[in-house]
Amino acid sequence: MKFTVLLIVLFAGCSLFENEQLVPEGLEGDWTWYRTVGGWGQVVDADTAGYTMTLKIYSQNEAHWFTNDSLVQKYTIREGDHDWNEGELAMYRQNYEGETDCGLLIQYKPKIRELQLPTALCTDSPTYYFSRK
Repeated sequence: MKFTVLLIVLFAGCSLFENEQLVPEGLEGDWTWYRTVGGWGQVVDADTAGYTMTLKIYSQNEAHWFTNDSLVQKYTIREGDHDWNEGELAMYRQNYEGETDCGLLIQYKPKIRELQLPTALCTDSPTYYFSRK
C-alpha cells in the first residue's frame, strides 16, 4: 500500500513539474506588433504594412499569433535547450510538421513595455517588435 501511494505521489509530482508556469508576471496579455527588422527583408512598420499582428501570451506557457484578428499560429513557451539559448524563454510552433522550427526567443523589456522576438535557432531571420496595447 505504501509503495502504491509513493508511486502516485511521484507521478503526480512529475506531472506538476512539467506544467510549471514559465511566463513571468507582466508578460501575459495582448501585445501589438509595430515593426519587423532584419532577415532578408527590409524594415516593415505596422503603420504602413496594410495588416495588423497581435500576440496573446497566456500564463499556461502558450501564445497565439493573430494577423488581422485571425489566429495564424499557436506556440508553446519553454526554456531554450541549446548551449547558446539555454535558460532563455522561447516560443515554438505547436503541431509543426516542417523540418526545422526556428522558434522565437522572448526578450521582454518591462521598463519600455516592449517585446522583441528574434529567432531562437536560425540565422537571417527577422526580429519582430511588439508593444502593449
